[in-house]
Amino acid sequence: MLKVSLIIKRKIILFIILTWLLFSGSAAQAFVFNSNFKAGDTRIDVKELQKFLNSNNFLISKSGAGSPGKETEYFGALTKQALASFQKSQGITSARGFFGPVTRAIINRKIAERKISEFVIKAIQAFAAITAPSYSIGGSITGLVGSVTLLNNNGDSLVIMPSDGANFVFPSRISDGASYNISVLTGHPDQKCYTYLNTGNINGHDIKNIKVACGLSLSYDPFKYAPPSGSSQSSNEDDSPTPSHIPSVSEVGTVADNGATIPLFGSIREAAFYINSLDTTVFAWEAFADGRRQAQVSTYNHTTETFGPIVDSGITTLISDDHGVPAMVQDYQGYGHLFGGAHGGSMQYAVTSAPNDFSSWASSTPITGG
Repeated sequence: MLKVSLIIKRKIILFIILTWLLFSGSAAQAFVFNSNFKAGDTRIDVKELQKFLNSNNFLISKSGAGSPGKETEYFGALTKQALASFQKSQGITSARGFFGPVTRAIINRKIAERKISEFVIKAIQAFAAITAPSYSIGGSITGLVGSVTLLNNNGDSLVIMPSDGANFVFPSRISDGASYNISVLTGHPDQKCYTYLNTGNINGHDIKNIKVACGLSLSYDPFKYAPPSGSSQSSNEDDSPTPSHIPSVSEVGTVADNGATIPLFGSIREAAFYINSLDTTVFAWEAFADGRRQAQVSTYNHTTETFGPIVDSGITTLISDDHGVPAMVQDYQGYGHLFGGAHGGSMQYAVTSAPNDFSSWASSTPITGG
């Protein structure tokens, strides 16, 4: 409540300052006539009179000298004629064509009224801009090995260091309906970063789901991961590596948001495979779950375009290392085999309880070598 009150107070103070600046500017720009003049005179007042008459539809001339934007300091016959027409519209019956005290008072009043009207409009616009709701732009970033600079629309910037937290918020807020486009500049020569959900328009709420993934010499976009060309999608000889429909990230959405720093890794060639008979892709990743790193598995059915449940494989002894990404294959009988491990820890192995059923994993056994 205190924070909201402070924000309101700051906006009121800012509005008062802007109002004073706008009013001061309007008052300074308003021209005031202080003397009489007539046809044949040459003075700056004549030019201001011509501007006034032209802007109020009493044209000195449609083109050339005296026309809008080409007003002069000479009080000639055309200026006298236009002034007389204005005086007639105001009910001034005597001395038409002469700029005297009566005409001067009317024109000074009209100029002041116009400036006040302009000031009120600007004040209303300023107040609307100050009090209009604004929204923050933010998300999460993983895998930093060096500093990065995030840019919104190539303007608003945010520097993030590896020691900073995983979540970020841009310093500047933007108004409802405004667009945002987040890009990344990396400060490390070998660091590569990719973005997801990084463009869009504000629609009445803060943006919190922008994702940035970075890594050393990261050769693929982890948000659009596919097995490298030439690798086998499955060891089942009857399976075709071509699903009925290959969706984009924007089509299928996100199955989980608990991926480790690098939930997939370029050197792991089999993190997923496709089963033609089921029209389903099975995939695994290194996740943060229940306070520890573990290998999790899910499926995507291309026919129904739906994800299956997220399943713990039983591989849970992964240490705090970004290279604990699981690898997975399917044998000719349809059983899934999952391997996972990291530097300084044992390699773990798990197998599905039944063919083509990835909702249950039978064991998690350390692999040792001699």
